[in-house]
Amino acid sequence: MVTINEILEEFETKQIREVQRISNNIIKSDELINISEELLLPTVNPSSDLYSLKYYLYDKKEKEELFKLLEKNNYNKEYEIKDLIVEITNYYSNKNNYLIKNKYINSPYIDKIDCTPKYLEIESKELGNYSMQFASDYFSKNRNVSLYISQSSLLNKCHKHVEFLINNYPELYSITSLCTSRFNNLTFYHSYCYLEKSNLIIDLTHNLIMNKNEYDRLFKTEEVFRVKGKDLNKARLIATKYDLSLIKKYKAISATLFQQYIWENGFKSPDKDIFTEKANNPKLLIKNRFKSEVLK
Repeated sequence: MVTINEILEEFETKQIREVQRISNNIIKSDELINISEELLLPTVNPSSDLYSLKYYLYDKKEKEELFKLLEKNNYNKEYEIKDLIVEITNYYSNKNNYLIKNKYINSPYIDKIDCTPKYLEIESKELGNYSMQFASDYFSKNRNVSLYISQSSLLNKCHKHVEFLINNYPELYSITSLCTSRFNNLTFYHSYCYLEKSNLIIDLTHNLIMNKNEYDRLFKTEEVFRVKGKDLNKARLIATKYDLSLIKKYKAISATLFQQYIWENGFKSPDKDIFTEKANNPKLLIKNRFKSEVLK
């Protein structure tokens, strides 16, 4: 029987290690080894080191060689846009905006960047165009949410943000998906809210409001679990009843892991209005998702 901890290990922890392994191989490759000894010193976080190198080479002749290596290693090109969004939406100021735009306009996949204090638009001939409103502007008249956004460190707290928004707007849906990581076929869990009547995604981690179709295309989402905001507490209670260790996790991810637990073991749903018995996408099952040679 597959345990909930094994599900988490397979879908997330191993993926993080694989990103580190690929990054380490790239920065130590013969094609890049002579570019800058200082940038290629051993590090405990090769993926961070690779990104420092990438930005360093954006406006240099060696950029072409680096991106050939990235693409050879199955680089997720949409991450160029995702990284730009993270920098601009979370650290917006006139000065930073100017510097960030000047940096990312040198990316081989980004052709135009238009940014104001209210919105961000990105044009890419290869990857398509994306537009988004800043959540900080969208919720500017809601003092509670505005304070939360301004006083919180938004990155890497997606499950927490969903809980907060659902408490304020129970009509929203909570969605947790597996999103494509820096390299294709590697994934991470990500939670966000969905406003069905407007087909909008509300993602406080990236401080954005975005059309769902564009969002799914950019993040390459594979939806695992969706629940109405009013049922999120109930989903969490059912999940923790079966596994008390889930009480240590935020509601969205604990319910999602329990949903996968049902699928992996062929169990009956304890509440068919919330949890399904079979995955709509067979790729979400561990046995179907990754070949053994992918993770080394």
